[in-house]
Amino acid sequence: MSSLPLPEFEGWDATEMAALLRTGQVTPLEVLAATQARAEARANINAIVMFHHDMAHSKASQLSQFTQAQRATETERAPLWGVPFALKDLGVALQGTITTHGCAFFKDAVADHDSTLVQRYQAAGGVEKYKISIDTSTTTQADLDNKTIKGKIFVVPTTAI
Repeated sequence: MSSLPLPEFEGWDATEMAALLRTGQVTPLEVLAATQARAEARANINAIVMFHHDMAHSKASQLSQFTQAQRATETERAPLWGVPFALKDLGVALQGTITTHGCAFFKDAVADHDSTLVQRYQAAGGVEKYKISIDTSTTTQADLDNKTIKGKIFVVPTTAI
């Protein structure tokens, strides 16, 4: 794992990550790349059921262009500005994405709105990156794609990804 970007990322929690983003020591794109690299390196644990790479990359790219003054203004208003986060794939709607609620019945259910929780994460400045699995009694997108090991679904903190 030593070849992953931002090796120090492993020790950051969301508040430390937010502080580093606020001061410009790292950019949202760098943090997003570190998150994505870890998710890909640990794909065998099947914690992530859906990736929102394009959506997250677009938002992180936009935020990474902010000047120091813009960043200072935005981070006052949004304490998690630029911090990537994961959503449980259960009852959380992210507009334009599928939420299966862990059930094959909803495999094509595209949200037409953002749920209140998502709106609050976005207002806090978060960058939505993934949907993570729920529990072993449910069906995930990976199950639908026949890519999971039955009974071996794990949930990990976003910073561990």
